[in-house]
Amino acid sequence: IFIVITNPSLIQRFLFNTKNIIDITWFLPFNWPSTSLKFYIEENYIGALINILLTIIFCFSLLVLASFLRNKYWVLEKPSIIIEKRKKKDFLNKIMKESKISALIIKDLKAYVRKMELIRTYSPILGLVILSFFISSSYQISLIIPTIINLIISTAAIGYEGRSIINIYYLPISYNEYYKSKFIFIIFISFILSLITILNIYFILYLNLLYLFILFCFIFLISLLTSKIGLTIGLKYPKFEETKLSKMISLKGAYLSLIIGGIIYIFTIFLIRLILNLQINLILFLLLIFTLIFYLLYIVLNKINLNLSKKLLEDVSKI
Repeated sequence: IFIVITNPSLIQRFLFNTKNIIDITWFLPFNWPSTSLKFYIEENYIGALINILLTIIFCFSLLVLASFLRNKYWVLEKPSIIIEKRKKKDFLNKIMKESKISALIIKDLKAYVRKMELIRTYSPILGLVILSFFISSSYQISLIIPTIINLIISTAAIGYEGRSIINIYYLPISYNEYYKSKFIFIIFISFILSLITILNIYFILYLNLLYLFILFCFIFLISLLTSKIGLTIGLKYPKFEETKLSKMISLKGAYLSLIIGGIIYIFTIFLIRLILNLQINLILFLLLIFTLIFYLLYIVLNKINLNLSKKLLEDVSKI
């Protein structure tokens, strides 16, 4: 953190990237203070003054609006009519209409930000990769995120349960629901990691939106496929000890993950390089072929993972 704050070249690069964002989104109110600072540095004092005044007017308008809404709708006395409270549904329940699956997904999300053994596993690698965004001018380092880091997270998605996996066995949850919750969880993780990667590629290569969207499609498909493979390894070689990644998966599974992660990472670098050197019509054709291959692999891995989930929950009483 100290190096990032005090390194002049990192600060200069950060300010350069921020300036580009401000130039594009100058019309958004939360950017007006930054725009005024930019104008002041450029010695455009009138522009700086205008943006400061706009910021003050906007904040004052929000205060007036908040005061008006408070006086109009805030009721101090107890209402005379009692309305029966409805059971609240969370966001996942509204989307999927299945409380069991959404509860399992929420459990996984909480575990990945609270369990220290999981945080110790992936946070150092993720921190180094994010730091490399400011140090390196190569987009290839960021491809570690949707490949290797994604594989680590998805591989640990089963073994992190530890001895509490026995609770899943006794709950009224089918193996299909259990697997579906894990799969939806890794889709969410894959999307976030792909988004981080494509943002870094944008700030390095400054591609147009069409190329950026196509690259995101490729990276997201690779990330999903990596998650599927990681989930397969996690289901095949779990080890339910809550210490570190080597204890969440057997030694054989760890070696297999390392080899597969390296292969996927190298393949992704080669694919992105190929895409950047092709014309748009060939890239779209390649995306179509890649999507068909992904769909076939998805069907195969989905069937394998369902069988492994069934076997895992059948054998969980022996753990």
